[in-house]
Amino acid sequence: MAASNDKTARLAQIEQRAEASPLELFAAVQMGEQAVDFPLRVEGRFSADITLLVDNKLRDGMPGYEVVGLLDTDAGWLPVNWGWLKAGTARDALPDFHLPDGLITLNGRVGEPSLNSFIRETASGAQPGLVRVQQFDPVWIEQHYQLQVLPLMLYVTEPGELRRDWQPVVMPLKNIWPMRFNGLASHWPFLLFSFLQ
Repeated sequence: MAASNDKTARLAQIEQRAEASPLELFAAVQMGEQAVDFPLRVEGRFSADITLLVDNKLRDGMPGYEVVGLLDTDAGWLPVNWGWLKAGTARDALPDFHLPDGLITLNGRVGEPSLNSFIRETASGAQPGLVRVQQFDPVWIEQHYQLQVLPLMLYVTEPGELRRDWQPVVMPLKNIWPMRFNGLASHWPFLLFSFLQ
């Protein structure tokens, strides 16, 4: 029941925030995680030195990448998820793709980069241009490119030509995992009993 109420409240929050006026980037940074799901309008220039291709992103059963660029703004380096790009047939060949040059204005939704502690990064060292990575990791970027990125991510809605079917997280993981764990834990006595029979 509590989970259902949380989900209803979260859906209402997403809808309410989506209809709000776009935030300024400085305000979004100060708000931190409270800025998630709000519209954001930002101006800047993409780094020509690095474009990340986040690997193993499936769409309709097809393998591909999420393209993440770093936008140089007045508030700092903002990670920008530009959309999904289909992978080529050859695994060792990266797709030919370039983010826009020059000053650009972007519209999108504020999100947080998600880090999975079970994923090990396979990219080694700083490489110019397109870099295939397993996930977006701000610490890895700082270590290899000496760039400190802002703690938010912009999920672009316009402009651009890549596929974008962003789905906001309806239930935060911190709420989901305890419920899953409790559900699994309740099964253990029955499994143990049937094993001992």
